[in-house]
Amino acid sequence: MKKFSSILIIFVLIATGFAFAFKSSNTSEAEIYPVKRVYATVDLAATLMDCVGVMRLAPTDASRFYGYSLLASDLGYNKSKGENRQQVSAVAGALTALGLVQAPKVKREMRAFLERQLVVVGDKNYNEGKAISEKILAIANFDGYNVKQNRVTPEILIKTPLPQDYYWAPTGTGDGPLDPQFVRVTPLFLSSTKCILPEPKAEDIRREAEELFSSFNPEDAVGKDVLWWLAGTGTATPTGYWLRMANFYIGDNQLDAAKASRLLAMIAVANFDAAIQLWNNKYAYNVARPETMWKVLYGASVDKLPRDTPNHPSYPSGHSGFSQSAADVITSELGNVSLRDVLPPDLYATSWKMIWSTPQDAVNEASQSRINSGFHYPMDIQGGQDLGACVAKGAIAGYDDLLKELSN
Repeated sequence: MKKFSSILIIFVLIATGFAFAFKSSNTSEAEIYPVKRVYATVDLAATLMDCVGVMRLAPTDASRFYGYSLLASDLGYNKSKGENRQQVSAVAGALTALGLVQAPKVKREMRAFLERQLVVVGDKNYNEGKAISEKILAIANFDGYNVKQNRVTPEILIKTPLPQDYYWAPTGTGDGPLDPQFVRVTPLFLSSTKCILPEPKAEDIRREAEELFSSFNPEDAVGKDVLWWLAGTGTATPTGYWLRMANFYIGDNQLDAAKASRLLAMIAVANFDAAIQLWNNKYAYNVARPETMWKVLYGASVDKLPRDTPNHPSYPSGHSGFSQSAADVITSELGNVSLRDVLPPDLYATSWKMIWSTPQDAVNEASQSRINSGFHYPMDIQGGQDLGACVAKGAIAGYDDLLKELSN
């Protein structure tokens, strides 16, 4: 009976959160603006997002899928000098996506995508795009992602001497750690390997866990910001959110094809490297989530969260790292511009709409939502933003050299 009451309370809180979010969005059917797929790379990014959500790719896997595919697309656009460079870009990106994930969903979506882009299989443009895809896939095939032997475990990776109770423990469903093997993937930019966060201290973890416990409000955990930025498995993931925001900006501001292709590819590759370094730091320090620390500090019966905590270590925050790297790329390429996003209709509402005055405003909201949800400490947020900024700096500085190298 007690368990049923708890479940009922959680349901009411979530329902309240949805009602608040949708009431606050003030979005009617007439205000739903779909992404204008004006260029091949924009259409590809939107199509990849659809695939990621349906296939339920994890944020790490999704970042790799986006990164290589959109890099190939931009390389195709830049390397081709003919009038049909959009077709070359489309083929390079689509065949790369197919080489990375050969699920039926991807095959169907990429076939439809190429038809929309008026690609003719076997013609000059197709063959040019295929050659570019093969070059990108050759890199992907040796980046360490497919290494299955000697599965990595947190025990192998831990570098910090925290008290045993402060180490990460399974949360939510109690399954094993999420994608620890991703730490062995090779980043696209050598500079990313230098993005290492300072070692967290036990006293700081304890203090922030206590402060979060005393201030935590379950109603905040189902607020609009939390529900918007959940962005986990089954969604476009954090990388997809930022690509969609960029897509809206491209369409709203009639950004030219070259800038659009470059922007999307840079966001994607920066987020790919950010994912690698985020997971490297997560499993190097292996910090327990607030949910676990609360039980250590206040007793095993403590259960304040209305939903399952993601199943990987707390420090640093993935959402903060993904968001900061994407935002820094956008700011570098476009300036301190306003951004907007629309989540598609679902069972609860016609759609959601959000507008941020600057990219950093969106980062700050995404980051704070992870504290409000009870998933992260403030130190995780700062660490994620610092790491994301570090990766973005290297990606921004090195992107032109990467294209030049791949063009040879």
